[in-house]
Amino acid sequence: MFLKYFKTKSERIELSFKIANRLWPLLKIAALYYRKYILRDVKFIVVIGSLGKTTTKNAIQIALGNHVSNKFISNAFGAVALSVLKTKRTDNYKVIEVGIGMPGQMEFYGKLLTPDIVVITSIGLDHVPNFNGIKHIRDEKSKLLKFVRPKGKLLVNSDDPNVMIMAKQSGLPFIRYGFNKKSKIRCSLYKLNFPYGAKLDILMEGEKYILKSKLIGEKMAYPLLAALAVVNELEFPVQKLLLKLEKLEPAHGRLQLLKLPNGTKVIGDFYKATIDSVKPALKLLDQISAKRKVIVFGDIGYLNEYKETCFNIGKILASIASDLILVGEMEHAFYDGAIEGGMQHHKITLTNDSWEQAVEKLSDDLNENDVILITGRKPQKLERVFLALKGEKLNCTINFCEMFYTYCKNCSLRN
Repeated sequence: MFLKYFKTKSERIELSFKIANRLWPLLKIAALYYRKYILRDVKFIVVIGSLGKTTTKNAIQIALGNHVSNKFISNAFGAVALSVLKTKRTDNYKVIEVGIGMPGQMEFYGKLLTPDIVVITSIGLDHVPNFNGIKHIRDEKSKLLKFVRPKGKLLVNSDDPNVMIMAKQSGLPFIRYGFNKKSKIRCSLYKLNFPYGAKLDILMEGEKYILKSKLIGEKMAYPLLAALAVVNELEFPVQKLLLKLEKLEPAHGRLQLLKLPNGTKVIGDFYKATIDSVKPALKLLDQISAKRKVIVFGDIGYLNEYKETCFNIGKILASIASDLILVGEMEHAFYDGAIEGGMQHHKITLTNDSWEQAVEKLSDDLNENDVILITGRKPQKLERVFLALKGEKLNCTINFCEMFYTYCKNCSLRN
């Protein structure tokens, strides 16, 4: 009877994750011993950080020749244990991303995974209400580093000061990647080629390489550089790997370039919206040349005191957007900031937390010269705006969805 509410494959996977999380006390012990005794010859590559973990994991997997799936994502508790338990003893490498939501979680992940290589992407303010500031978040994530195996290494984002503090305090050998001139794997030039992707000039081991990527936005250079750092450390031939990375698609809802039937380009950044992910998305839109730039803007997650932050973000929105559509509980704070930033009243739409009203506002005169950025918190499911604009009939009217691992495109309420 219960399964009738989980009609699609993604919804059944969602259910399996929720069951696995309930069984975490048992699964973690099974996975711990499986890693220790059966998988001891498998090299574990663990990706940690606040932003960019999934894209980095996907980039590493495709560089190693593994299958990449964008159907769902979970990086904690039972999902981590299942990832370990699904590993074959004959596998050479296993790539796992790990996320934490509160103190006291990372240390056991370290004991369970005992990584050979740790990739650290960034340190931001995700889940900050559960911590005492960014230093506390950084120190909590650092606890995994105590369990790196002998001869293990860190691959670190050299442009993030908190990541560099983690690397230096760990006492482990580390390799830098990023735009910084001290980086061993360095992007010396990034050129956006919207809407096709980007071109990166990469310096590595004294050689220059050119990578044409489908990913857009400077922040998306870091996962590519991290993947190259991994394969360089494993002594894989670089040129063939560049060709693999050129095929890498963006992870679902992370600066994902989409298109409507009428040619309108949509940047979908609706997987999660934190202050650390929103700013790169707005910077990307600012760099794009378009006749009209429309922003559908939801709430920002993990803010302790949100009114001042939202007010300041509103002023940034006013400097970029031709039209602004606000969806969510914070829409009035963004509105006040946008007005202060000089945006005219009639260019701003308040939807009273209704994604349907956002669709109604957008449906009239979109064309191939327009670019739309859609961003908002994961439970808001603003992917529905894009699907509705495509002409799909959606039966869902939920404002705050608890299906955390199921994307709207795979949901039984889609049609």
